[in-house]
Amino acid sequence: MRQRGFAPRNLRLTLDADSGDIDAGLVTLDPGPAPVLRVSGHVRNAITGEAVVVVAVGLNATTHALTDMEGAFQFTSTGVD
Repeated sequence: MRQRGFAPRNLRLTLDADSGDIDAGLVTLDPGPAPVLRVSGHVRNAITGEAVVVVAVGLNATTHALTDMEGAFQFTSTGVD
């Protein structure tokens, strides 16, 4: 399935070498799988450094993740524009 805004592109590849430019020929870039956004981290108490557990972390108005027992959280999304 082709993602919106992604289409095959033909490009001429030229390598810049000390002896001059080298024409490497025509390269076709085909769309790959949908891009993936992954955001992760840890929530820690600023004073004690201890993990803050089961707290909601917001990425935007509609996406939230809860921290685990180590204070870790992760957002994963496909089809990122």
